[in-house]
Amino acid sequence: MSDFARNLDWNLLYTFMVVAQNESMTKAAEELLRSQPAVSLAIKRLETSTGKRLLSRKGNRLAMTPAGQALFEQASEIYSAISRLPLTFEAAHTP
Repeated sequence: MSDFARNLDWNLLYTFMVVAQNESMTKAAEELLRSQPAVSLAIKRLETSTGKRLLSRKGNRLAMTPAGQALFEQASEIYSAISRLPLTFEAAHTP
């Protein structure tokens, strides 16, 4: 397994997805029930770990950079797979 995958905080991906969908740190913070500075710090941590700028400011809104768009697409797929796990477990009939 690569160091990147091993060291990535998956919660940061979810936070990034919520910020990207809301195009706002403040709105994302409200949805995540976290403070705006905590959400902003999470995005900075993710940008540091990826080595890429993921969001840019456009007036009062945030927009995804090309790297951010690529990450959003991958994170959405990961989130979908994780969301399906309960159904997978149920189908497996494991106690």
